[in-house]
Amino acid sequence: MKLNTNKIFAPQIDANSSDLKVVEIKVSNFQKVSKNDHILSLESTKVVEEIYSEFDGYIKLLVKTDDEIVSGSALALISNSQKELKSSNIEVKKLNSQKKEIQFTKKAIELIKKNNLDTALFKEKKLVNEKLVLEYLNLNNVSTPKNQSTKLSAFQKEISKNVINSQMNNAFTHMNILFDYLEIDKKIKILEKKNNISLSIIDLFFLKLPEVLGKYPKFMSYLDNDSIIKHEEIKINFTVDYNEKLYMPSILLNKKKNINEIIKLKFDVIRKIYLNKYKSSEKDIGCISIAQIESVNVMFHYPIIFKKQSSIIGLNGFKKPSNNYISNSPSLTLTYDHRLINGKYAANFLDELINNLFN
Repeated sequence: MKLNTNKIFAPQIDANSSDLKVVEIKVSNFQKVSKNDHILSLESTKVVEEIYSEFDGYIKLLVKTDDEIVSGSALALISNSQKELKSSNIEVKKLNSQKKEIQFTKKAIELIKKNNLDTALFKEKKLVNEKLVLEYLNLNNVSTPKNQSTKLSAFQKEISKNVINSQMNNAFTHMNILFDYLEIDKKIKILEKKNNISLSIIDLFFLKLPEVLGKYPKFMSYLDNDSIIKHEEIKINFTVDYNEKLYMPSILLNKKKNINEIIKLKFDVIRKIYLNKYKSSEKDIGCISIAQIESVNVMFHYPIIFKKQSSIIGLNGFKKPSNNYISNSPSLTLTYDHRLINGKYAANFLDELINNLFN
């Protein structure tokens, strides 16, 4: 039998960083695996990525749980011969060292350059990350320059692109509506009592918005050069702020759903984020987004429209007033693409939405 051995490498998960950590091992050494079997999980700064076998055969792991690695590192060997794999420890180390010999993460390289360090200082290490460089600086009393710069996250880069696009095309405009907090609170409490469930303002929008979107198809469409592209699904993105990171997942609301079904969909997504199991992808792009800021001080904020969408709803001040406030006025800001949607169409959309919210 001809020996056939293949390697599996760590992918580039985060566009801004090559730093990865092995957080879960799903198989044992020399276990037989099949193509598409889940073998381990890697954590980047944003998400946990499941790694699947690309081959059939027996597996030899080259990493262990809690190992810190970089994109491109060899993760495992898969061979068609278990016997040969077990007796090839020297070859395994040789194969792995081709990829792992003194690897520097992007952040480590930036820190080394900023402090004019020689990379030879770390020649005994297989992987040099930011933490290792900082430890060296502290031990040797090397002061790091105070004015340190940090790179934009992938989400911030997307926002930056959207802002630039807005400035270049001057396409986006806004409409604002003020609410009575007591009226909103009364509506939510009626629904809570009826369904025996705790609700927020965003749940009310999830319940009422799909019907209105069906009547105003331009809010389910976006411009691509001179073409109008319509989303076939009613999928709504919403903001989740967790662990100093901002996520924009979506829930699918094609069919009419009751409030309990909507709450389950929402919390299923939020639970994945909290467990670091959420994976952002193109499939998450909905037809409209809702961005919420929970502050009684902020009356309006003007969120930026996301790619492949023509509008975003900003919710502000939907929070119980503190003792310093007798009442507050929550607001809704609609940002929309004026190239596709005119003012009258947007106003009619908002009128319909508000009527639905209170009926």
